[in-house]
Amino acid sequence: MTKHPLRIIGAALAVTVILCPCARAQQRFSYGDMVKHMTDLTRLAELPAPGERCAQWSSYDRASRYDAATGKYVQWGANNDGPMFIRREGDQEVMAEMEGPGCIWRIWSARAQQGRVRIYLDGAAQPAVDLPFIDYFSGQREPFAYPMLSYNLEHMKSHGQNLYFPIPYQKSCKIVADKGWGQYFHFTYTTYPKGTTVPTFSAKLAAENAAALKAVNDFFANKLGEDPAGKRDGEETARKTVRVAPGRSACVVELAGPRAITALRVKTAFKDRDDEMAGLRKLALRITWDGEPKPAVWCPLGDFFGTAPGVNLYKSFVTGMTEDGYYALWYM
Repeated sequence: MTKHPLRIIGAALAVTVILCPCARAQQRFSYGDMVKHMTDLTRLAELPAPGERCAQWSSYDRASRYDAATGKYVQWGANNDGPMFIRREGDQEVMAEMEGPGCIWRIWSARAQQGRVRIYLDGAAQPAVDLPFIDYFSGQREPFAYPMLSYNLEHMKSHGQNLYFPIPYQKSCKIVADKGWGQYFHFTYTTYPKGTTVPTFSAKLAAENAAALKAVNDFFANKLGEDPAGKRDGEETARKTVRVAPGRSACVVELAGPRAITALRVKTAFKDRDDEMAGLRKLALRITWDGEPKPAVWCPLGDFFGTAPGVNLYKSFVTGMTEDGYYALWYM
């Protein structure tokens, strides 16, 4: 939020802003709330509640270690990722254990295979999820049958397999794996402050919220480059074309009052590829607000929009470069 004039110095920009009311902390989340969080960019600009933290259980090669006695890193390049678990329980490996309230947001593997991985929530005797690990990432198996949220990158000749899907729990979470589950894993999760109420994940809960999950899936499939919030109350767009001479700056927009930037969009004109690569690296975007002596943003223009050198067309959730121009949807 800005209290004093904001200045943006750079190339031709369209800046979309809104009047920004103060956010209120919420201590009770429905599953629908948690699904909406996946595309709520305003949350990136909010401080987490006191006691909230993000953490990750990960496989890693225990041969990599820091020797405090010598101040040296030992076998820092080791990449066997073994042993890859907390402990054995019979024939199973315990991959992760968390106390709630919390939520798993991301599961990743580089080599998921057919061994089953089970997620037990809130001390239940039966797992909330019980699938071959590879099926977490197929985009075809319930409850994760959303191909933009549960996918692998083999078509891009990459071994990365990803699941972005909220799996909340109120009291506890324990993840165990059978033999043959594969290699390498991440489980990224949030632990909320005590007293926060979240639902306990189940296939039934996911089915009841299928419309919300499909909306997120469809956004990533068809609407990258658009503001996921749609048209916001109080939204305004400032447009200006500038020509920036060598060694000089040009003011694109000044904004006053409590506001938030919701989109920056740019179109550029260069005579050739060499000019484009030089221009996008040497032309810097500078954003300063609330009377601060140093800019909050200072970045070469191409880097700010996600590629260098030059224009390389792509689309992602927050930034992209397209035939119609560049976009950045950071909520600032």
